[in-house]
Amino acid sequence: MQELRDMNTAATVHHRNVGNFFWIVVFVSALVVAVGIVLLGGWQRRPAPAAPGPRARGLLRLLALVAAAVPAATYLAGLFPWERSGSPVPALVAAVVAADVVVVALALAGPWRRHRVGPPLVVLSVTLATLLLDVLTGSPLELNGLLGYDAIVAGRFTGYGNLSFGLLSVTALLVTAAVAAAAGRRAGPGRARAVTGATVIVIGLLTVAVIGAPSLGRDFGGVLSAMPGFLLLAMLLTHVRVTLLRFAAILLVAVLAVSTVAVLDWAGPPDQRSHLGRFVEQVLTGEAWTVVSRKASANIDILLGSPWRGCCRSRSSPPSGCCVRAGCCGAGPDCRRPTPSSSVPGCWRAP
Repeated sequence: MQELRDMNTAATVHHRNVGNFFWIVVFVSALVVAVGIVLLGGWQRRPAPAAPGPRARGLLRLLALVAAAVPAATYLAGLFPWERSGSPVPALVAAVVAADVVVVALALAGPWRRHRVGPPLVVLSVTLATLLLDVLTGSPLELNGLLGYDAIVAGRFTGYGNLSFGLLSVTALLVTAAVAAAAGRRAGPGRARAVTGATVIVIGLLTVAVIGAPSLGRDFGGVLSAMPGFLLLAMLLTHVRVTLLRFAAILLVAVLAVSTVAVLDWAGPPDQRSHLGRFVEQVLTGEAWTVVSRKASANIDILLGSPWRGCCRSRSSPPSGCCVRAGCCGAGPDCRRPTPSSSVPGCWRAP
């Protein structure tokens, strides 16, 4: 019973606070950019900005590392049982901050700190290792993680969610690029291109396998998205020209890869199929259009939608016909009496 209470607490805290966390991430990212502009003189055109001193560069690098370690810290915070605390929200914040400090300290502690890209690569490697080890052990850090999913939405309970897949893909591509470039340099001029391309392909295949495997990542769209990324990376690092025909071939390979995984999953026992195998069954029974249209509609909403859409621009003169989307504003005559919105900072809605 206590375990169920803890799971309920964790899911509730995640569901109620994940929106605020995203605003914090936006603020931290904007702060890094703003500090970089100020220290590097990016707002100046003439004369050329003076080079910042070592202290200023060190401050900027530290701030960038802290921001870059936040995603990994949100998963590593799940190693601490913050939901059992009497104050779970402060405990979660403390766990994320502590994990962030540990990751940054690791990036700055070893001999790699002397290399210009050493600390960033450590942060990327820790993030990638965290995501891989988590899914290999049943995705315990995904559930109720700030970048994961919760039992209230109940979209999935294992594998990679959309945010985790995006984070995994970015970190895997960057780490792969660094590893492949280093391998190519060590191979010598005659074998550099072959070794670089082979390194990208091998790491890419392993990553895509983890993303799409029904027992691991279970991400149907992830395979379709990650495969072209690794193939394009291999072409760019080996200086192969990207043409329209080659790009079409890359997309075809991605489709074949995800289709193979889906058919293999469908060929198994019906009660053990993931959504990959179930989608194949829906294609065969003519029910796939419902899934495709729902996914397409969701992506269009993400592309065109915004939490600021329909928001009242000022407290005294809200626009007529404000929409209720995202909890920004009310509509009709009550919109003349706005109150602060709890979902979007700086936005107003009708009481």
